[in-house]
Amino acid sequence: MSTFSKIFLSVVAAFLVLLVVSSFVLAAAMKDYESNLPQSMAQVYFEEQVKTGKLYGIGGTEFESKVNVVNAFTDKYKSENMTLFTVTSSENDVYKYIVKSGDEKVLTMTIVANGKESKFGFPTHIIEKIDLHFGNSIILRAPADCIVQVNGVKLEEKHRTSQSAEDIALPEGIEAVPIYTYKINNLFKEPDIVAKDQNGNNLQVVYNETSKEYEVLQNQDEQLKENYGYLARTVVRTYATYMQNDCKFGDIAKYLQKGTNTYNYIKTSEVGWVWAHEGFDFSDEWCGEFKKINENVFTCRVKMTQTLHLTDKQPYKDYIDVTLCFNKQASGTYLVYSLKGNR
Repeated sequence: MSTFSKIFLSVVAAFLVLLVVSSFVLAAAMKDYESNLPQSMAQVYFEEQVKTGKLYGIGGTEFESKVNVVNAFTDKYKSENMTLFTVTSSENDVYKYIVKSGDEKVLTMTIVANGKESKFGFPTHIIEKIDLHFGNSIILRAPADCIVQVNGVKLEEKHRTSQSAEDIALPEGIEAVPIYTYKINNLFKEPDIVAKDQNGNNLQVVYNETSKEYEVLQNQDEQLKENYGYLARTVVRTYATYMQNDCKFGDIAKYLQKGTNTYNYIKTSEVGWVWAHEGFDFSDEWCGEFKKINENVFTCRVKMTQTLHLTDKQPYKDYIDVTLCFNKQASGTYLVYSLKGNR
């Protein structure tokens, strides 16, 4: 073989080696580029973590453990129903992706550039955060002077959404303990709510089906209930009787403090416009939630059913649920300062 041929073959061989090496380097560079694309990162996480229910990187929430989060996720969603979508972001180098199950948004991934470069000099990205959307939220109302825990976590000011005064009018200058409203997000099972007063006594927590809210009830004053329970029920029966035009204003006025909004409202009510009936009766009477505001003022709640026996019609049942505020007079007698209907 001539010297020229040897040189030629060597050059060709070297070129082929360089071509092969370059193709491997190019392939590696392309793989490096593609793997660091935000879309690729989102797709990998979606396939390997979301659809499998592993949810790497998602910890527990403030009120739930990771186990509860993962269990709620796998119980609710099936991998074949989930899809990944790109969301437009107005921020530079910020990329958002959402996972949906059908039309329901499950979670949002936020991917950002981390200021670093890959082996081949391409910008790299990280999953900055994952926001869950499939948990439940609850609203809880509680007196400001009680201590409330949800799933073992004490509620603080940061959980509070609003503060309101006693939701019934009190005599001028009298202030009751405010009511705090809390909103708790990302709950994945029935919450364990524990409430105590300042003395460590347990308080009752109830769920209001009408308002769809949890309420912490103050322990009632049993002595007030014993002393004034009959009075409270009598007031409500008389009030309901008057509003059906079955007694005179004087019959209810003797229980009311003159000059109050409640007194004036009842006095001016158009009680003549009622359904014709041939009698009535009361049933299912309940009286409770006696709360001492101060030495002269207390509130309580009364429920009962008034059945009107309508003329030529089926009986009509009126479900009564009211809260009363009693104010002690100079004579020592308690009169109704205000009355409000409950939801």
